[in-house]
Amino acid sequence: MLSLINLTDPNEWDILLIQEPYIYAEYMIAISTYRWFPLYLPNTKKSPCSIIFISTNISSHNFEQIQIPSDLITAIAFTVPGRKINIYNIYNPPNSNETFNAI
Repeated sequence: MLSLINLTDPNEWDILLIQEPYIYAEYMIAISTYRWFPLYLPNTKKSPCSIIFISTNISSHNFEQIQIPSDLITAIAFTVPGRKINIYNIYNPPNSNETFNAI
């Protein structure tokens, strides 16, 4: 994950969707850099199964996190002229359809 966020150019990519991120257990945060803003699962004390990284080239006025009642889904809504675009980072545990029920 560290290589991905350090080597991916935010001038070429706007969003990174990470599954099973490495989390510092004592802080419940992931590795990050000044070039990427991490969005975690809201209001959870569990280690996240998904994280969305947004390029810091994108203004925070252009997006908002969508609250999904699931520990397995991280979501974001981008506002563009005339519409909203929703992006979901979905972690579905092996041999399960648990996440599809949450959506």
